[in-house]
Amino acid sequence: MKVLFLDFDGVLNSTQEVIYHGRLEKKDGNSRYYDFCPIACSNVQYILEEVLDLKIVISSTWRLGNTLERLREILQNNGIDSSRVIGVTPEHDENTSPSRVRGDQIKAWLSLHPEVTQYAIIDDDNDMLISQRPFFFRTDRHHGLQWKSTKAIIKLLNGKSSRVKITGMKAGSRRRKNATEKIEISNNGFYTISNDDFDRLISDLENDIEPSEAVKRARQNFLALKNKVKE
Repeated sequence: MKVLFLDFDGVLNSTQEVIYHGRLEKKDGNSRYYDFCPIACSNVQYILEEVLDLKIVISSTWRLGNTLERLREILQNNGIDSSRVIGVTPEHDENTSPSRVRGDQIKAWLSLHPEVTQYAIIDDDNDMLISQRPFFFRTDRHHGLQWKSTKAIIKLLNGKSSRVKITGMKAGSRRRKNATEKIEISNNGFYTISNDDFDRLISDLENDIEPSEAVKRARQNFLALKNKVKE
């Protein structure tokens, strides 16, 4: 089974959409609180049409104040096939359920559903686990889900792309001292880290913990270089 973890705010609605609907409300007095961005919603529906066995799990905070049936109704009214919605991620509870970190909540849902073979996450927040990054598509809350991300999500779910590749020898194997490994991020380029940091990164990925400071610095250096090239 393939699953799309779907946020609402910043994905299906956006700053520009809220401003637009606010203008309409001033003109006719009709509330459009449940009217989302038609372009973003159309993009989600297109993903469903292109990935036929895809199901939706709602990870948005909207799940906290609405029943599953109401959430389905909201999506259906915005042009998204609500029959594909199969559930929501667990709520935060001090005693029993995952933390407020959305990545933990998604991990908890996945742990109960071993039948999932592939998934994607669409969200405007960035609190995902390291192991989830290859499957995470962050949106700009001012614009919501856009076409470029829509195409990339379809490719990922249909098995036609790999967003993160780690090249070189496996962690723990014998390599020359001070050698480096290459890491490719979203097919946009490479940055290098030492063997020790490479081993640490592998451990982080396997244990769903945040990367070491050295790995963070390597990533920051890569992003700085990428931005410099764009200028």
